[in-house]
Amino acid sequence: MDDLKELKSKVEKLDKAENKEESVKILQEIAAELITDYEIQVKEIKIEPLWVEAYYYNSEKFADCNIHMNEKQKNHFNQIYFHKKGYGGFDICLSDSPKYYLSFLIKASLINGEFTTQTGIYDILNVLGINTCDLENERNILKQTPSKTYSIMYAQRVGLTKSCYQNEPLAAFPIEVLSKKEYNFKFARKSLQTTVNQIMEQFMLDNPNATKEECKIKCREIFGWLPDSAGSLIEELK
Repeated sequence: MDDLKELKSKVEKLDKAENKEESVKILQEIAAELITDYEIQVKEIKIEPLWVEAYYYNSEKFADCNIHMNEKQKNHFNQIYFHKKGYGGFDICLSDSPKYYLSFLIKASLINGEFTTQTGIYDILNVLGINTCDLENERNILKQTPSKTYSIMYAQRVGLTKSCYQNEPLAAFPIEVLSKKEYNFKFARKSLQTTVNQIMEQFMLDNPNATKEECKIKCREIFGWLPDSAGSLIEELK
């Protein structure tokens, strides 16, 4: 049995997608599946993705100029790609073709049970005495796990410098983890503001009798903090 059958099927669908909207939807589905159904197991390391960002470049239909366009981001299905560009970090590559680039940045994860943002893996590798080149050469690193009962949401990717596809919701995350005090998602706050406002607006529609203070408390319960924009929204709608 091929444990990656569903994942491979979605990648094939992405290659056949006919427009941007369809491509974004499939990229979201892949990112969500990486969070809920898979973990990375390589050498002594287990990585459970919590915030995943899609990077896809197909010159014919999805030319996302924010991708590094590194050779390790294409035709390296189920392998790790480490990079020093930008903030540094690592992706899981899902391209099985030389004609397009496709990788998913692991922006936040649990590595051997410890919450870590994207560059924290380098400290862990140093402690374990593992070289990034050794990990990049490893194949079949994704392992299917029992499906996690997360509610996956989407937001803009963090810290993009180029405008193309900048506003597309190509970051995926479980809403349940944002409020955990032991997890630090401050890096994502700017990207999350639109999502926060949407959820709080819906909460106020569903709970018309909630006071301003109750709405603010609810926001902190869900997201771990109250953005100025959400505070202004609550004041305006209440």
